[in-house]
Amino acid sequence: MMARVPAWDPQLLWYTVAMVGSLLVGAAIVALVDRWRKKRLLRESEPADQLARYTALHEKGDLSSEEYERIRKLFKSRMVQKLAAQEPKPPQSEPSAPPAADPENPQNPAN
Repeated sequence: MMARVPAWDPQLLWYTVAMVGSLLVGAAIVALVDRWRKKRLLRESEPADQLARYTALHEKGDLSSEEYERIRKLFKSRMVQKLAAQEPKPPQSEPSAPPAADPENPQNPAN
């Protein structure tokens, strides 16, 4: 008599679970790295560029008018801060010349 081979092998189930788990962990890692990368790029972009993106979303109807106005005010204040930080500072005045010597007493300068 021949030995019966089971139609369903439990070891196959464990291999399948391990493979699916590995794929899910890999997909989660890829998603997290992509999310981190996009967040970093968004932080590095100019406030005017970000506002343009939100304006496009508002025009498409993805943002309500209230949300858009709140975001617009936030980015407007950021742009003003950035412009204020970029303004050239006035040149510092040259140090004043030492006080002239007192003609009556050449050893003591005039105050």
